[in-house]
Amino acid sequence: MTKQVIGALTVAASLLAMTIAGPIMAENTFTKIGKAIQYTTRKDSENLSQSTHQALGHNSVHHNRTGVNAHTRYVLKPNGAKYRIYHHHHHKMHTM
Repeated sequence: MTKQVIGALTVAASLLAMTIAGPIMAENTFTKIGKAIQYTTRKDSENLSQSTHQALGHNSVHHNRTGVNAHTRYVLKPNGAKYRIYHHHHHKMHTM
C-alpha cells in the first residue's frame, strides 16, 4: 500500500474511534489529526517539488524548519549541492 492509502486508513480509523468514544476524547484530538495530515501533505509536496526540479536540471529553494539552521532557506542544485541563503538582512551565500 502507498503512504497516502495508509494515511487515509489511519485517519478513518481514528475518526471511527473518536465517534465511538464520543466526549471521552480530548478537545485537541482533531487539531492533532489535522497537523499530522498537514505535515505529511507538506513533506510529500516538498519532496515532489525537489525531485521535479532536479529532473529538469533546475535549482530549488527550500526552507529549514528545525535544527540549528532553523528558519533559513537554502538553494538545492541539481547535483545535490546546498547553498545557504541567510535569513533577514544577510545577503551572502555560503555552502553548507
